[in-house]
Amino acid sequence: MREKIEGIEKEVLGKTIRELFFEMENEVNKRFFEVKKNLLNGIENKKKDIFLETILVKKEESYKFNEAFFPVISRNDYKEMGKDIFLENVYLDFSLDKIAEIEEEEFLAWIDIENESFEVKVSFERDKRYFEEVKRLWEVFELNGRQWKTLNMAHFMRMYEVKLVDYDFEMTKEILDGIQNQKYEINYEFGKNENDILRGYELLWNIEKKQIMSTIFVRPVKMDISFEYVLEMSENETMLIKNSEENNVLCGYIEKENANKLHIISKKNNGTIWNIYVIKNIETCNKVLEINKNLDSEKYDKEYFHFTNYYEKSFIEKIQEDSINNFRSMSFFKKKFLDYKFLREEISLIDISFNKKESNYMEIINYNEGLFEALYKKRKKKDKINFFVKINEKTNYSIDKINFVLSEIQLKIPEYDCKGVLYGEY
Repeated sequence: MREKIEGIEKEVLGKTIRELFFEMENEVNKRFFEVKKNLLNGIENKKKDIFLETILVKKEESYKFNEAFFPVISRNDYKEMGKDIFLENVYLDFSLDKIAEIEEEEFLAWIDIENESFEVKVSFERDKRYFEEVKRLWEVFELNGRQWKTLNMAHFMRMYEVKLVDYDFEMTKEILDGIQNQKYEINYEFGKNENDILRGYELLWNIEKKQIMSTIFVRPVKMDISFEYVLEMSENETMLIKNSEENNVLCGYIEKENANKLHIISKKNNGTIWNIYVIKNIETCNKVLEINKNLDSEKYDKEYFHFTNYYEKSFIEKIQEDSINNFRSMSFFKKKFLDYKFLREEISLIDISFNKKESNYMEIINYNEGLFEALYKKRKKKDKINFFVKINEKTNYSIDKINFVLSEIQLKIPEYDCKGVLYGEY
């Protein structure tokens, strides 16, 4: 009898455990389904384009644009003394070929310190901090499930630092701080390059970095594993969450039904302050640019002033954007060159060819290769597409524009190796 009772008890216990397990599994699946549903609704948000713009202005005039444009690098981000000493940041308004030549040169300069003038030698080194910022931005896009568009890198390619290469006095931290804060005057001997080496300028983009306190805790997403929070945003901006060790963010998304709320899913249940990238929309940027151009058209009509990756999608393109078939046609490629206003008059696509070796390839810089390095290494690009491009109006930025559009095309068709071939005289 006792054995029979123990058998019944074991059977009841086993049944109870199985029922409890299935109840827990159903509850977990239910919660996962809810999260998945929200994320799938957010997929529609991936198709909403985010465009990025940069402008180069004098530091003392940057306040005129602060409704839409903000510093790429913090104004207080000075480099500490180390093996290499950098005196200041400059912008080189030259073609990429000319910049490559200037990088190899050294220039004389004189630093006035406490009524004494010291002769030094300097050179130029590209400021890598700007490329690190682009990499961080791409990581933010990935975390939020947003579609990346090639950033127009013309400004970034010309942000340089003046590097001290030879001097015969003791460089203390106090002296370096005085130089970087413009306490001590520096006079350079740049010769014929003088007018095109821009000092005292600042690179701005339509991204504001904020720390925002979350006042809404929504609910646990899955039993004590992750939690969901919500931040409100205005109609003229897009907010993206940036990850940090303190917040431990799993992802960010926006529901299709409510585009003015950013949902944040985090492993932390005490994360109340979030690092946010607030990207101003094109309409806001255009308004600010138009106001300032009307006030001083000569100053803000310089080619180096403004670069963008904006283009307006046609109705047909919106319908076809998920189809890859049109990515192989000549009409698609020609349209890409016509999409961007800054390309239409200056650069023309003459022809394309497949798997044909050409003798005069251009040295194209793929702006996305550093971001998608793992993808490009995995892909075996056996097939080549040659783009025969003609420069109708040569400027210092003609090659940058070709780099940009071919980088965007390469992003669309990573299984191909996109090559540029210059057509005609340059």
